[in-house]
Amino acid sequence: QLFTELTGATRVGLDDSFFALGGHSLLAMRLISLLKTRKGLEIALRTLFEYPTVTDFAAQLTNVPTQRSYQPLLPLNRAGTLPALFCFPPAGGTSTVYKNLSEELGKNHPLWGLQARGVDDDENWSDQSVVDAASTYVKAITAVQPSGPYYLMGVSLGGTIAHEAAVQLEARGDTVAKVFLLDTVVRYEQLEDTAKSENDMMLEHLKAGLRDMTDATEHDLPPDLDDLLSLFQQKWEELGMIPVGTPKAFVMRALKNSLGSSDLTKGHTPNRCQAEIIYFKATEVSDQNAPADELFNWQPYTERPLRAYDVPASHAQLLWKPESYKIIAKVVSETMSTDIQRIHALRHASRAPS
Repeated sequence: QLFTELTGATRVGLDDSFFALGGHSLLAMRLISLLKTRKGLEIALRTLFEYPTVTDFAAQLTNVPTQRSYQPLLPLNRAGTLPALFCFPPAGGTSTVYKNLSEELGKNHPLWGLQARGVDDDENWSDQSVVDAASTYVKAITAVQPSGPYYLMGVSLGGTIAHEAAVQLEARGDTVAKVFLLDTVVRYEQLEDTAKSENDMMLEHLKAGLRDMTDATEHDLPPDLDDLLSLFQQKWEELGMIPVGTPKAFVMRALKNSLGSSDLTKGHTPNRCQAEIIYFKATEVSDQNAPADELFNWQPYTERPLRAYDVPASHAQLLWKPESYKIIAKVVSETMSTDIQRIHALRHASRAPS
């Protein structure tokens, strides 16, 4: 019934996938919310991505764990013969944002999302730095792919962690083929260490986000936290970042994850990697909020020439706007195809008689 209600499908069979029926990340979030509202079931969002058919998803509802353990890998697509793409999460910590890209890349392209600690678990622990987070993800990546070449991707803060993961993989003696960075800056503004309360920090975070989304000034924004949160949620819904009617508690949790993630970058300076960096820059930025160009210059942090592409989207919509993720998918596909052809040619040449 929920699959039908949310996707608008006229008929849903037991083996039909939620996503094949037209569901997407936002509707998946809504489904999880409705299960809690109507049935009192607290299900991790990742469950629907791992078990998207009616039969398989329903089977997970009969024995819901009371204590959720941390699972860094989220398989957005396990199948396919092409090299796997490992995708690092933005500040909110969830990699479900890559679902649209995965669908665009196609069924023959394995794609693993990486989830931050604390997003879908009850372990009450988080990584303390970019280096720690990258180390956590490297262990998870090498568990499913013991050796390279590796293809890594990260959006926003996730790009910083992806780059650090490349450095760590290379230090182990592995090969990283490409690092795809999506609107990732090379350094972050460091907030002064103060004794601000969580509410005060949340107020500043919400105001900064609203100024970025609306070009509003400080005087245009309400001073109260609840009013700011409501306005922020409204803007997120208008941008299509979350479905209309998402519980406020979910929005608050996502914001707290994002706020906590900012601590990861304190004192972090990127090292140089051997892998090629392919950079995608969001071009829809207001003059008021446009970062300096040098913040996007990753050339000093790779031994190889940097490739860069402009993408007609805002930072927030880079993986949500079809025109944007189609460009990214095309570059990823063409890059991997070129790499595969080069490897085949080298193997053929090495086997040729001298």
